[in-house]
Amino acid sequence: MKRLFWLLLTTTACEPSGKSDGDDGTTATTDTTDSGTADDTDTPDGPPVGEGCRATPRDADADRTVLVNLSFDGSGDGWAVLTLAADGTLTDTGETVTGGRTYLNPGVFTPDGSLGVVALDDGSLTIFSVDDVGGVEVVEAGWTSGFYAGAVGMDASGERLYVADQNTVDNGGGLYVIDLDCETGLPSVPTDLPVDAAGWLVPGRLPATVLPLPGRFDRVAMVGGVDGNDLTLVDSTTGDVLDAIDVFGDDASLAFGAVTPAAELILLTDISAWSDEDNSIAAVAIDGDTLTAAGRTDLFDGVGLAVGPLGTTAVVSSGYADDILRLGLDATSAAAVSVAGSLSTSGGSPQLPGGMVTVQRGSLAGHTLVAEVTGLRSVMIGIDGEALDLGVTGGRVGNPAGILVQP
Repeated sequence: MKRLFWLLLTTTACEPSGKSDGDDGTTATTDTTDSGTADDTDTPDGPPVGEGCRATPRDADADRTVLVNLSFDGSGDGWAVLTLAADGTLTDTGETVTGGRTYLNPGVFTPDGSLGVVALDDGSLTIFSVDDVGGVEVVEAGWTSGFYAGAVGMDASGERLYVADQNTVDNGGGLYVIDLDCETGLPSVPTDLPVDAAGWLVPGRLPATVLPLPGRFDRVAMVGGVDGNDLTLVDSTTGDVLDAIDVFGDDASLAFGAVTPAAELILLTDISAWSDEDNSIAAVAIDGDTLTAAGRTDLFDGVGLAVGPLGTTAVVSSGYADDILRLGLDATSAAAVSVAGSLSTSGGSPQLPGGMVTVQRGSLAGHTLVAEVTGLRSVMIGIDGEALDLGVTGGRVGNPAGILVQP
């Protein structure tokens, strides 16, 4: 209900401005308070590479295609095509593809960057293809096998997609698995898993999202899930529930989750408007197939999460608070997550920040795009709770919604 109110507030109070502070649609900013430039971090290799027809990573410093849903522009089903260069420059190509409307949900790409998938606000999926020169086409729009998709996660093979249906169990809620054809990218229900005709692998109650674990290609974490727990660890090859943990209590409203690149910690947020406890963010440690609570701290309305490539820093968007908060992470501590403070921004505070996506590879590792009602904010995640605001790109991507960024 709270997320719905966020959407209504955005729809009624925030129209696209179509304005920018620079000729290229970018507001350039310099923030001397926070340090977090690429020079502060080692350049990571990126997530471990899986095996599959779309598993081989693309050039880590090639231009990246960025797709941004213009959900408040006309019918709301247009997606602007942008290019993110290795130096962080974000350029609007002027191209638009029609792929359906979403809101807070970030999409996911296959590791090779050839297919992008996003859950739409009507519970269906859209699949985009991107060619070697950045040309974008829609493979499938508005597809469902019977699930009502709320969020998606990509398998390391690039051949398999995980879908979180955010319904109750009686209404089909839980974890679904969908295959992506190696030649066409078209979706289908797997034949090698114990799933039903819709691809339903694990029943779950109101799951917020699903997170494949980097380097553990047969494990996924469902934020939400079984028996009232807030996090469920699943063997993706059998559907067996390996462990589950209740972090927030019965009145929690799970918003989002993120996993560190070394698969040591999972972060998840509670945005409940009815709980007797304050909204918060929690960390759960993963040791083999065991989940352990690793700290929890107050954090209001955390609706988006992004973890830096070194796993020591994250940022979280607080929609109602008009804030982006910096988090320090320590997987060795029983209090693994701490709030380092608000991101220092120039040109005004963030305005209803929502979904975010972070680059994990190459010279742009740590570069994060955040959807706000004023445009796309660029943030560089550094180390030890540091992050640097790089400014807002407006123009026709003012008031953006869902974001996909090639890995």
